[in-house]
Amino acid sequence: MGVMDYIFGKQKTPQQQIREAQRLLNRSMREIDREISRIDASQKQTESQIRQYATKGNTAACRVSAKDLVRLRRHRHQLYSLRTQLYGLNLRITTLSTNHQLAVSMQGATKAIKSMNSKVQLPKMQQLLVEFEKQSEVMNMKQEMVADGLDDAFEELSDDEEQEDEIVQQILDEIGIQASMKLNSVPGSSLNEAVNQSSNSQSAMKSELLLDGTGNAGGHNRSLDDELQSRLDNLKK
Repeated sequence: MGVMDYIFGKQKTPQQQIREAQRLLNRSMREIDREISRIDASQKQTESQIRQYATKGNTAACRVSAKDLVRLRRHRHQLYSLRTQLYGLNLRITTLSTNHQLAVSMQGATKAIKSMNSKVQLPKMQQLLVEFEKQSEVMNMKQEMVADGLDDAFEELSDDEEQEDEIVQQILDEIGIQASMKLNSVPGSSLNEAVNQSSNSQSAMKSELLLDGTGNAGGHNRSLDDELQSRLDNLKK
């Protein structure tokens, strides 16, 4: 405690001074309200006396009581005016207290904002944003490359299947043509046997081509198998 505080007492904060002033004002208004209540009671009593004096015909007493009633009403009006002024002053003090609280709150908010702004480094933030954008672009490019690679792989598989189907169909068509030519050179008496033999040979050839894709049937029609194998080798080249 300093010397000035010891002599004049500890200095009060603005908020404490405002609360003390409000207590004094409220106390004064309560005293005024009590005084107005006493004046109202005296006023009613005086009015009753005036009626009694008037009933008895005592004019002088009526005039004296009427003067007292006028003074009571004037005093009551003055007290009401004073109370109104005190109430207005109390409202002003309340407004000051609210403004003080607002100023304190704004001061705290300003300190907090200032502290946060000092911690936010714009160059570092810009670098983070640039790096984020860069990494996002890299990720998008990788995703596109993976998608394109998958599409190409599926297209190659589809092309291979189409080529395989074309080769098989071409070989089968050639087998059918050769079988027809051989049937034309067979005598009429053995035509049915040749047709059956050609049909059986063609069916066996189709089955083996679909299984291993080599054309090696390995049967009684050896020369035809060799020719088919040669054609398949040429197609593979």
